[in-house]
Amino acid sequence: MEEQRKNGIPISSLEEFIKAINENCIDKRRLFLESMDDVWFRGESKIHPKVIPSLFRDDFNENIPKGISVTKESDLIEMAFQSFPEVFSKCNNAIERLVTMQHYTLPTRLLDVTKNPLVALFFACFGNDGKPGRVLFAKHTFSKETDLNIVATIIELWGNNSDVSIDVIIKILKSKDLVNQKEDVFKPYLIDLVTKPLFYLPKYNNQRIINQRGAVICAPLFEFDAEGNLFHKKAFDLFDFFDEKYFEITGDKKRILRELDNYGINEAFIYPEPEHQMQYIKNCFTPIEQWELGV
Repeated sequence: MEEQRKNGIPISSLEEFIKAINENCIDKRRLFLESMDDVWFRGESKIHPKVIPSLFRDDFNENIPKGISVTKESDLIEMAFQSFPEVFSKCNNAIERLVTMQHYTLPTRLLDVTKNPLVALFFACFGNDGKPGRVLFAKHTFSKETDLNIVATIIELWGNNSDVSIDVIIKILKSKDLVNQKEDVFKPYLIDLVTKPLFYLPKYNNQRIINQRGAVICAPLFEFDAEGNLFHKKAFDLFDFFDEKYFEITGDKKRILRELDNYGINEAFIYPEPEHQMQYIKNCFTPIEQWELGV
C-alpha cells in the first residue's frame, strides 16, 4: 500500500474538529464569511492513498481488469441519455447533464465537495465503522461555467477514440458555437483548460445539493503524447489538488454523528429523500447501545 502523502491532524470529537477548522482554514486577518469563500471540503469514510472520481476507480484497481473506466465514458453517457431522456430534458447544457449523472450516482469524472465543513465531517463518519475517516480541504476559486461547458461537451462528443487532435476538438467546439475567439488565441487556452482540475458550482436546483452546499471538481480530460499534438483521455488522481494537511477522524464515528445531529446535520438533512428520512426516524427510536453496535 502506498505511503500517505499528507499530514493528518487527529480529530476525536466535533469540538476538536471545529477548533482545527478555525486554526487551519480561516484567515484570521479577514472576516469569517470572506475568509471561507474559497475553501472547500471533502469527507471520506475511509482513508485511501488516492482521491479518485468514480469513473476512474476501476482503472486504479489492479484487481478489476475489466470495469467501468475512462475508455467507456461516452458510452455510459449515451446510454444514460437514451434511457432517461425526461431526466436530462431539464438540463440546459453539457455540464448540467454531467452534474445530473453525478447526482444519480452514475460514474463520472466529477468529485463531490462541500462548502460546509460539518457536512464533510458527516461523510467522513458515515460508514466504514471502526476505520478512520478523513476530511480533505482545498483553497481554490471557481472556474467559469462556459469553461466547464466546453469540457463537458468534449466529454459527450469525443467518443471512445484512443486519441484526437486539438484541431479536431476546436472544429467540434466551433460547430457547437462554443468558441468565439481566434484559433491562435483559443488553442493555448484550451490546452491549459483540459489538462487541469476545474472547480464548478452547479445550480442549486434540488434540496439535496442545497442542504449539502455542494460543488464539484472536474478532473482533467487529457494529456499530451510525446509529439505534443495528440490528446488521450486519462484517469486522474486528485490527491495533490487538496491541501497537504487533512483532518483524520480517529475518534468514535457514531459518537461524532450524534454530536452533529445536535446541530441538525444528520442523514435526514444530508439526504432529504423519503427513504433516508425514514431511516433517520428509525434511528431516533433505536436504543443508543444498539445504534453504537450497528444493530
